[in-house]
Amino acid sequence: MKPAFRPLLKPLALALALAGAGPALAFQFKLDNGLTGSLDTTLSYGISVRASDRDRSLVGIANGGTARSVNEDDGNLNYNKNKAFASIAKATTELELKWGNFGFFGRGLAFYDFENADNDKLGPTAKDRVGKNVQGLDGFVSAAFEPMGKNLRLRAGRQVISWGESTFIPNGINVINPVDLSKLRIPGSEIKEAFLPTTGLWANLELTQNASLEGFYLTNHDKIRIDPRGTYFSNNDFASDDATRVILSFGRRNDQNKPPSNPVPPVVPTLGTAASALYGPFDPAASVWAPRAADRDPSDNGQYGLALRYLAPDLNNTEFGVYYMNYHSRIPLFSGIKGTPSSILTGGPLIAPICGQAALRSLCHTGTATYFAEFPEDIRLFGVSFNTAGPAGIALQGEYSYRSNLPVQYSTPELLLAALGLPNTITGFTQIPGAPTGATSAALVPDGSYLQGYRRLKASQFQLTGTKSVPNTMGAEQLVLLGEAGVTYFHSLPTDVKFNGPANHLPVTAFGSVLSSAFSTQPDGFLTSVSWGYRLVGRLEYTNALFGGNIAPRMAWAHDVKGVGPSFNEGVKSLSVGASWDYQRQWLVDVQYTGYMGGRTYCGTDLPPAGSAVTPGQSASWCGSANPLKDRDFYSVSVSYSF
Repeated sequence: MKPAFRPLLKPLALALALAGAGPALAFQFKLDNGLTGSLDTTLSYGISVRASDRDRSLVGIANGGTARSVNEDDGNLNYNKNKAFASIAKATTELELKWGNFGFFGRGLAFYDFENADNDKLGPTAKDRVGKNVQGLDGFVSAAFEPMGKNLRLRAGRQVISWGESTFIPNGINVINPVDLSKLRIPGSEIKEAFLPTTGLWANLELTQNASLEGFYLTNHDKIRIDPRGTYFSNNDFASDDATRVILSFGRRNDQNKPPSNPVPPVVPTLGTAASALYGPFDPAASVWAPRAADRDPSDNGQYGLALRYLAPDLNNTEFGVYYMNYHSRIPLFSGIKGTPSSILTGGPLIAPICGQAALRSLCHTGTATYFAEFPEDIRLFGVSFNTAGPAGIALQGEYSYRSNLPVQYSTPELLLAALGLPNTITGFTQIPGAPTGATSAALVPDGSYLQGYRRLKASQFQLTGTKSVPNTMGAEQLVLLGEAGVTYFHSLPTDVKFNGPANHLPVTAFGSVLSSAFSTQPDGFLTSVSWGYRLVGRLEYTNALFGGNIAPRMAWAHDVKGVGPSFNEGVKSLSVGASWDYQRQWLVDVQYTGYMGGRTYCGTDLPPAGSAVTPGQSASWCGSANPLKDRDFYSVSVSYSF
């Protein structure tokens, strides 16, 4: 069979090359019936240790910090400086079989984290994701034919399908497979372990010697796996798959992490009940929350895509790609249900004097107002890409993607206010003429109404990557340099509402802030129409440098320069330095330090209206950081053996 048409450069392969040496040659076998196969196993152990103190701007006020939310700090509070947050033994196995034109590929892993498997601060979902588990990953059958002299390749089953030319920056063309973020955190992990295989059909047909047509149809919807609540890198406790509630009152009321010495918020009338049995060991009289309802999953059908690739010999062997995709969101977006005048926090209706006052009526909704995750369907993506050999030996690749109906999350505090019937920018914040103070258009929304938490927008993203290999540099066999820059643009971004960004903890309007007892408004940090940033990576390769093994020091720098968007967060930076030693592509030892820095900080002072006050003993001043990982610096060591 003729060689199949292939792209010149695949981003995943490049990323793996920069990350470290590849696995050893697998154990291979051949049977008399023509069946051949290979079995590749990697055993590893790694440990990661926190290297920085907690930043108070990332801890809620009620939990001893200065941030305006207690819904993002569980993981931060669970792990101390100079203590391990991961200590993992892992085994990964890949099996490949071939018989004539047919094949099979399967991959799975098993791991045990000595630090988290029995950590009583983690729930079942977190322990399953980061504590201990045995998981099947890829599992597909394949076939190769040559109809009319053209190569045709087919796959069916759970598989990873990689499109586009991005290496580091997400949210471009390569969105077919979701990512398991917790797998990226495992010391010594490989990038391929983070991509979640999804079930479907895939085909690639050679049209001419220089052109191919590729397509897929998915038969299952798979969603991204964010860091589970309470784990080291988790920074959104109410969005985690195992979340049960979102704590209200903007960081000034308790969750289960309140230090005993901290001031106790005043009791909300009639809220002290046995609800703590449902929502955890904290004082329900001093806590107000909205429960999370069941996720609304999308259909497993209706996800497909086509890609046309063409290699242009007359244009310096440049490869071009054109893409179309229809898919369902891999990322959860949150919507709500407006509450009704009763509360599970009281076991029945609240007392009439409270429900009769417009400014206090939100208390009647705290038990029945709910939020939930949903995954909007039928996102349409159009894209183009190229890769080529550029000047001065620089390999260039780039892509442009356009989504005509990308769902974008409203500012989550505004959604919660809408669910409580309080002034907000989603359902309204204007005073009803002639009505009592506090009665706004938000109150006219019928109780029990569905509140869509997102709006579909038109969005574009462009990114460009350059790679340069410099031989015989600084005593090394070669120096590999890679740079990638990207920009995200929202076409005609609406101004009537605000869309979510990091550290969006407060109401948008002053009216909403007064009636929800926040007393302050969100100053900035919402989604912007333009955002951009860049990534830089360098790697030196020294062969036969130590005990016959190869040493490869490396450095990676990331900088989100301007704007807030799905891929960038203004001012956020990270630096990672490390080195690996590999011996005969079997033994691999890796050490690494990663530091996070930068990002905007929003500060203010609550000025409560007459008759109101912040919790006695709590400071009226506050500060919240928009960089959720600013204090999660860490260092790690791992060793692996492949056979």
